[in-house]
Amino acid sequence: MQSSLPIFQPALHSFTVCEDNDVEQIYVKLIRKKSNGKILFAEGGEDFANFIFGFLALPLGGVLHMLKGNSGVGSLDELYMGAVNLDQNYFVWKTKVKKMVVAPEIAPHFTTKYHLLPISESPVPKYYFHEACGIDDLVDIVTTYHCTDDVKRQKCKPLDFIDPKFPYEDGFVRGPMLYTVMDGLSVKAMSSNSAMSMLEGVFDTPLSDLEEVEASIGIMEGLNILKASLLTGAALTNGFSHLFSSQEEQVENEDENSISNSGVKLPDI
Repeated sequence: MQSSLPIFQPALHSFTVCEDNDVEQIYVKLIRKKSNGKILFAEGGEDFANFIFGFLALPLGGVLHMLKGNSGVGSLDELYMGAVNLDQNYFVWKTKVKKMVVAPEIAPHFTTKYHLLPISESPVPKYYFHEACGIDDLVDIVTTYHCTDDVKRQKCKPLDFIDPKFPYEDGFVRGPMLYTVMDGLSVKAMSSNSAMSMLEGVFDTPLSDLEEVEASIGIMEGLNILKASLLTGAALTNGFSHLFSSQEEQVENEDENSISNSGVKLPDI
C-alpha cells in the first residue's frame, strides 16, 4: 500500500465558509487501483474543475493561513509564523496591514462559487471618473478619486468594473460538462471514451484491479487536497487517503472479530 502524507484535520468550527459560496459539497467519482491504493483519476462536473483551477488564484499567505502555518513547504511555515507572532505595532497601519500579510484575501474576480475553502474574495476597489479629465487623460481617468466636497462630488462619477468571466461569473470553465482530474491535478475535458482509453493506453491496468468510489469534497477534503498538492505529485491519492484508511481499519477489525468468534487462537508474536 502506498504511504500517504499526514492528514490535515482542522477544527472545522474554527473556519468560516465564505458567504459567496453557493456550494458546500462537490461530488466526484474516484477511479482507484486496488493493488497499490493509488487514485488514477477522478471524474466530476465543472464544479470540480473550477475548484481545482481555483488553487492557482490563491494568495500564498492565504494558503498558509488556512493551513494554520502547517504547509510543510520549505521555510514558508517559519516565515508565516514569524509574521503572525510579530507585534502588530511594527506593521504600518497595524492590524490592517498585518492582515494583508498573514490572512490575505483572493483578488477581486479571481474566485468562483465553487472554491469551498475558508477564504474570502477582496471587494472590488472603488474607482471614479472625474469630469475634468479629457479623453486624452486615460491614465488619470481610472483612479481612486476622493470627493471631499459637493462640487467635486458632482463631477465625480463612479465606475462599474465587470467581471472578466462575465457572463460566466460562476466559474473559470464552462458547464454543464464532465471533466477528468488526474492524480497530479491536471484537468482534461472528458469525452465518452476518454476514461476507457486512459485505462487501456496510459495506465495499462486490468479492470479487475480497479474500483470506483463515490466521494464528496468539503472543507477538510479541500484542504487535504490543497496541502497534498504542495508536497507531492499524488494530490488526490493523499488528499482522499483518510477515506480508505478508515475502510481498511474497519475491514481489519471485522477480520479480527471473525477470527475471535470462530474460536481460533492467534499465535503469540
